[in-house]
Amino acid sequence: MSPRRVPAEIYWRRRLLVLAVIILLAWGGIQIFGGDKADKPVAKAKPTATTVAPTVAPPVNGKFTVNLATGTATCEPGKVLVSPAVKPGQFTGGEVDVTMSVSTTQSEPCILNAKTAKLLVVISANKAPVWDSDVCKTALLTSPVAISPKWATVVETTWSGRGSGPKCSPKEGFASPGTYVIKSATLGGEIGQATFHIANKPKPKPTEPTDNKSDKKSG
Repeated sequence: MSPRRVPAEIYWRRRLLVLAVIILLAWGGIQIFGGDKADKPVAKAKPTATTVAPTVAPPVNGKFTVNLATGTATCEPGKVLVSPAVKPGQFTGGEVDVTMSVSTTQSEPCILNAKTAKLLVVISANKAPVWDSDVCKTALLTSPVAISPKWATVVETTWSGRGSGPKCSPKEGFASPGTYVIKSATLGGEIGQATFHIANKPKPKPTEPTDNKSDKKSG
């Protein structure tokens, strides 16, 4: 039996169908893998904000060392907060331990100079000033303080425990036992304050007399 001949009409329909499939596949490949790069729109990169972040060193004996960003610019006084605190267990007749926590709302690290920032510190009792930094010409922060953004620098200092009087004489009397309020603020800055107590210094316990008889040798 001889093979059956396909009519010409059906033959060309099949050829056109195959050609259409090839064209469709070619067009799909161009869409997937891209054609001329010059015809494609180039996406613009979004700008990224750069921030100064602290670096953290690997832990040593379970402790991390954080290296904060530093700068030499002077802090804007109105953007600095100085928060005072006094440790418990303070007694009359001597120095009082004070902690100053210094921070800024600036975006860059800076240096705080208490004198140029006109830092004012006042210690009062019953709303009456006992010690005033304007009189004593010192605001307890005697050295410049480096501050990093979003971090607070803690400075340990002391108050003499004496009143300032008219001239801040070293002969002024010591503060008496009671409750005190310490306030601090730079020029145009927010006020920080804390309440603390000063107690009478405990008297030393009397020593028991030694028994001299125990030292004598028996006859």
